[in-house]
Amino acid sequence: MARPRSSLLLVAVVATLVAFACGRAWDDYDPRLGSGGEPGTGGHVVGDGGGESVGGGGSGTGGQAGGGGSAPIVCGGVGVATDDFDAGVPNVLFAASSIQPSFANGELQLGIPANSGFGNYGTYGYYDLTGRSIALEVIQVPDDANVFFSLDQTDGYYIDFTFTGGMLLTYRAGAATQVLSSQSYDPVAHRHLRFREEAGTIYFEASPDGGAWEALATGEVGSDLPMNRVAVNMGYYGTPSTVDRLMVVDNLVGDPESHCPVGAVSDDFEAPALSDLWQVDWEDMGCQVATADGRLAFELEAGVAQGTCGVASPRAYDISAGRLTLEVGPGVGDAGIQSWFGVETVGDDDGIVFDVNDGTLYIQRVENGNWESVLASAFTTDAMRYLRLEVTENTVTCQTSADGQRFSTVYATAAYFDPTRIYVWLGGGANASSPLAEATSLGLEELIGTP
Repeated sequence: MARPRSSLLLVAVVATLVAFACGRAWDDYDPRLGSGGEPGTGGHVVGDGGGESVGGGGSGTGGQAGGGGSAPIVCGGVGVATDDFDAGVPNVLFAASSIQPSFANGELQLGIPANSGFGNYGTYGYYDLTGRSIALEVIQVPDDANVFFSLDQTDGYYIDFTFTGGMLLTYRAGAATQVLSSQSYDPVAHRHLRFREEAGTIYFEASPDGGAWEALATGEVGSDLPMNRVAVNMGYYGTPSTVDRLMVVDNLVGDPESHCPVGAVSDDFEAPALSDLWQVDWEDMGCQVATADGRLAFELEAGVAQGTCGVASPRAYDISAGRLTLEVGPGVGDAGIQSWFGVETVGDDDGIVFDVNDGTLYIQRVENGNWESVLASAFTTDAMRYLRLEVTENTVTCQTSADGQRFSTVYATAAYFDPTRIYVWLGGGANASSPLAEATSLGLEELIGTP
């Protein structure tokens, strides 16, 4: 039978929205670490507000990149998720929901807890299957639980291999759910399973050795089920078992692929809806992500004192020898208002954040999930309208500019995170001592990635 997507999709969505919080070890300074919709520490992310400027005050003319835009992403193929699981941590960021992942003997073990009806372990990022393939070695599946290996879209549509009752089924679940094939599960013949797209056709393939492949079924790519933005997913569903069960897999293998180049993350936010470059990462009560007046907006309801929201890139980017420049807009730097422009490394708890809080610019250095304020400086929109993160060889530099042409360094440090696999996140909201008297909106004008 098909998976109960109304339930499983909820799991996938929740896993996505809290991936940074649950899949990461960011501490309570992080605005995304709330429980029950509240920020970790009331939205206050700056600690004692201390810290000193480490960088010099030099200036230069780095130049401003061309216009942003939100063209479809053609980088970041599904092969980015390739992993032999030997390292004991995943190569890309995964989020777990009602499932217990662990690594042993170079394998990924997915514990299925007793008395739980569904759960999944899926990539936070979305990748492109077009003209590509992704395969998984299946070592062990429980004989009394429904488990699957799938590629899922944000709208809940998916393709998958499902193991159920000694059978192996393939599904194309778009606008309508289709069982494409059904056969007895053979642990030898079906040890390796692969999704492959070629010329508009999706091939569901099996192999005993990962070398010679046999097509079990085919399905068509369609407007209801494009393959250019899918998450890799494993999990279970169905009647809860009274005892724990285990699914064991290995060797997630795709075509050689790299993360998207830094230029692919540019966005001028002119589109009427959030572009595919982003997905909503969190929304506290009273704060909503929107696009309005050519800006990415964080809209606050009247009466909110502590409430934030934000977006994150579903794909990772290589920003080595490149730069990210953000133009801030109305509301940023106002009293009682906070905003963030941050990056974090896939698979680590390291990153750096521009944190504008109540009229002060803080640079937050994040290592092993711990936030350290290394700069505190008065923020003025006229002088700091542009915020830039630049990575050159072994140096990470934070800069500000009034005009997007001449930048001053406010913080510089030796590189302490891997810039070749970076998620980008943007957020904002209220961090006030008393409720806002009226509805307020703060906006970001444009993000420009430049090689």
